[in-house]
Amino acid sequence: MGAEFSGITPRELGIQSALVSAPLLLAWLILFWRMAASAGLERNIRHLMRELAWTIGALALLIAANYQLGPEVAGMAASGPLIVLQFWLDERPDRKRWRSMLAFGLPYVVLIVGLAATRAVPS
Repeated sequence: MGAEFSGITPRELGIQSALVSAPLLLAWLILFWRMAASAGLERNIRHLMRELAWTIGALALLIAANYQLGPEVAGMAASGPLIVLQFWLDERPDRKRWRSMLAFGLPYVVLIVGLAATRAVPS
C-alpha cells in the first residue's frame, strides 16, 4: 500500500527503504559499540572492522534482494546466507551438526523459496 500511495513500484519502495536503512543500521552499530565499551567488554579494531563489514554486507544484500526479489522476501533472502555463513565461521560444524541444523532450518528455507517463487510468477 505504501508503494501505491507514493506512486512507485513495490520493488522501488523496497530499494529506497533499504537505502534509508543504511545510516540507521550504521548508527545502531556505533551505539552498540558504545554500549559494549560502557559494559567493559574488550574490543579490538579487528573485531570492530569485522562487525562493520557484516553490517555493510547485510545492507548490500538487502538492497540486491529488494532489486531482484521485491520487498516481500528481501529481508529473509538477504539475511539467510549471512546467518549460515556466521554459523559456519563460529562453529566450524561437522556433517552431523550441519544435518541437525538443516532439520531445524529447512522450514525457513522452504518458506523463503515458496515466497520467492510466488514473486517470480507474473500476476
